[in-house]
Amino acid sequence: MRFPHRLAALLSILCLSACDWPFNTQPTIDDAIFKISAQLQTERIVSFAYVDLSWPSVGVDDFREIRVTRAYTNQQDTLEDQWLTRAIIDNPYTTAWRDTLFDDESVSYRLMVYRLTGPAGDSQVDVVVPPTTSLTVPVEIQPLAATMESPLIDDGDTVYVLPGKYDVDSLDFQGRAIHLIGTGGAANTCLMGLADESLGGATIDPMVMIRMDAGLIEGFTIAEGASELGGAVEATGSMVVRQCAIVNNLAIPWYGAEVTAISGCGGGLLLGGDARVENCLIYNNMAIRDGDGIFVTEDAQNVRVVNCTVYSNQGSGIHIARDGVTIENCIVVGNRDGNVHAFPQEDYPYVIVYSNAGEKWTEVDSTNIWDVPGFVDTTLASVYLVPDLRLLPDSPCIDAGNPDPAYNDPDGSRNDMGAFGGPYGEWEPIGCYTTPDP
Repeated sequence: MRFPHRLAALLSILCLSACDWPFNTQPTIDDAIFKISAQLQTERIVSFAYVDLSWPSVGVDDFREIRVTRAYTNQQDTLEDQWLTRAIIDNPYTTAWRDTLFDDESVSYRLMVYRLTGPAGDSQVDVVVPPTTSLTVPVEIQPLAATMESPLIDDGDTVYVLPGKYDVDSLDFQGRAIHLIGTGGAANTCLMGLADESLGGATIDPMVMIRMDAGLIEGFTIAEGASELGGAVEATGSMVVRQCAIVNNLAIPWYGAEVTAISGCGGGLLLGGDARVENCLIYNNMAIRDGDGIFVTEDAQNVRVVNCTVYSNQGSGIHIARDGVTIENCIVVGNRDGNVHAFPQEDYPYVIVYSNAGEKWTEVDSTNIWDVPGFVDTTLASVYLVPDLRLLPDSPCIDAGNPDPAYNDPDGSRNDMGAFGGPYGEWEPIGCYTTPDP
């Protein structure tokens, strides 16, 4: 009775020849629970961050490759759209891969497995990237110009600049509503341009020192800038310039550049659109053409200059090319070629209010005055290139600004004209900008 044993052996051989088991110990991808996972290796991106992907080893007949792709899920400023291949892996036993992110936008990863005959399966995972809403110069990023190129800085984000002197060739906000804040204020934070070189022989490119059309710049001394339009700042759109000392800047046409109607205008600032300048000191700037302190362009819509002191600029203090401009609570005096030029004058009946800007503007609006402003000290201190243009206690400009409580000084009293009155009047402009080395 040996036949049953021979039959069992034969059935065993047939099974081994016909089945993968027990030789194939890994299930195929169709049978496996195939799941990719991801780990972001930081809580906040300041330059770059790693994302570590992992997955189980792949057991697939006729394996060809694993392809890792990436797509941004809240795309703002990245140039990548849809799915971008990040890696092609030809080893089925690879179970991990690291990606590098340079932006703070959330992403999705897709892992796709291919047989020789085509796709075998895929898995996807989302990575939520916490937004980086601020960077600090120079601790987290340097030089300052690098912040303008960083994809981490988006509309509404803030760049904090620690006290110090920073050489600036050109800062372009590139249409983003960035807040650029000097943490130590204008007395301690200087943005230094190259005007001295241009005066000596035009050795720099015709670039705007600071260009912006949205956002805010606050708390800087901006000095020695030179450009074709706005020696220190070209501000258009809805830009706000606040608590800044704009000192010793130059607007000059560059030889070889395309000369426009406003080339060489705006020694300190060139303003257009809805730009707003608040509590700024604009002193000793020069334009080869018009507007040594401020030039307001023909595309002005609702430009506002509020609580500023525009003093001792090399030509005109403020040059206005059209209407759509309000100058309020300002002191515009002592400029060497007149204080405010508005052409034609009859088109600007209410350009200046509650300001000390020269005799003719008292005739235009009765809220204006024409008096010696009573600065603390208009001589240059031995270590400063900026005089002390705060007001003496008996200055006629004290409590002479707009009486609306919205314009009140920080102590609640009526607005004082000039850079040190109004809600943002508590700031110090004298400190970081000292005389050059001999």
